[in-house]
This record gives sequence, structure tokens and C-alpha cells, in this order.
Amino acid sequence: MKLAYIDCNALAVDELQQQFTPLLSKQQLARAAAFRYAELRELYIVRQGILYTLLAHELKIQPNKIKLQYTEHHKPFIESHTRLHFSVSHSHNHLLYALCEHGPCGVDIEAVNTDTVTALISSEALSEQEQKTIQTLPPAQQTIAFYSSWVQKEAYLKAIGTGLQQSPQAIDLPVHSNLPSELPELSTPTLFQNFYLYRTQPKANLIACVATTNSDVDTVQLVEFC
Repeated sequence: MKLAYIDCNALAVDELQQQFTPLLSKQQLARAAAFRYAELRELYIVRQGILYTLLAHELKIQPNKIKLQYTEHHKPFIESHTRLHFSVSHSHNHLLYALCEHGPCGVDIEAVNTDTVTALISSEALSEQEQKTIQTLPPAQQTIAFYSSWVQKEAYLKAIGTGLQQSPQAIDLPVHSNLPSELPELSTPTLFQNFYLYRTQPKANLIACVATTNSDVDTVQLVEFC
């Protein structure tokens, strides 16, 4: 399994937007145009363009040869290369990509926000049992526990292909209140419905998770984008 973590703050976003725009489909360009703010529009184009670049490098073809198709729940795939599974997540300017040939995968990354975590714990993101467990923890551990639960759920839902069209509240996972291992290390996974949920920390104040059917992943191969 390969991961690519990218901090867009370190990129020349304006230049990359111009470079990547020709790669996007008409539907993707229409979605980009719908963003109200130019910054969000540029980040969307760059996020898609980096995905095309990573996939093309993995498949040893040109990025403009990548043609994405989508399932009924909007999970992207490449019809001519169905063995290669991939997933994308972003939080603000932070991007995380997963590439896997061992079956479906899903990835999620979240920037930790301590100011809103109390309200989030009571939201529909957590099961009733998870809420009760997290509320018994000290405040600092509550923050880690909430974001750990959230990234695991979203990574799993992406891996099975439903995304948030399936309620995360219906998923009840063990609560983790410790910080995960730093990339490229992965924390001991949680097994849920034949998927292994590996938490990791790409950078300070970020928590992420990769969901995969592969049970034997201690570290991941980091892919650089340049």
C-alpha cells in the first residue's frame, strides 16, 4: 500500500492549477466552476490533478490517459485498471492519497480542532456508546478519541464504496484516546467487517486513517509528488 501526504501550503497552487486544468473532465470543470471562492476552486483542481499524476505514475501512462468513472455512490475507479484501488481525502490544505492493489481501500484525514470537539462528540457522527465512552475521558483525550473515531469511520465507508450515504452513527468502534503513530508508521489496526483500520499522524494536529483488507501492514510506502 502506498500513501501520499501533501501540504498544499508548500505548493505553487496557481501554477499547478493551470497545469492540471486540461486533465479534468467536463463534469469536474463544472464542479470546479461552482465553487464560490477562487481558492477553493484552485485547490479542487490541484487535488484532482495530483490524483491523475499519482495514478499515471503508478500505471506508467500519461496523466491525460486517465479516465475516471464512478459507481452509483460516486466512488471513483479506472475501468481499464480495476486492480488498482485508490482513495482521496482532504482537510483544508492537507491532502492524503492511498493506492492499493490488495483490494478496496479508503482514506480520511482531518485537521484537529479543539474548539468544536465538544459539539462534535454529541453529533450524529458517533454511536451512542462511543459518545458515552468519549465523554468520560479528560478533555485532551476526548479530542483525540473523537477524531480517531471519525477518520476510521469515514475511511471504512469510503473503502466499502458508500461514503457518508451510510450513517456513521450506525458504526460502533472501539475508542482510541492515544495519538496514532507518525507516518510512515501505522498504529495497530482495528478490525471491523473484514477491514483493517490503520490510524496514523501525517503531521502535528492531523489525524488520518487508512482502511484496507490487508492485515499485514506495519509501514506504508510514501509516494512523493513533485
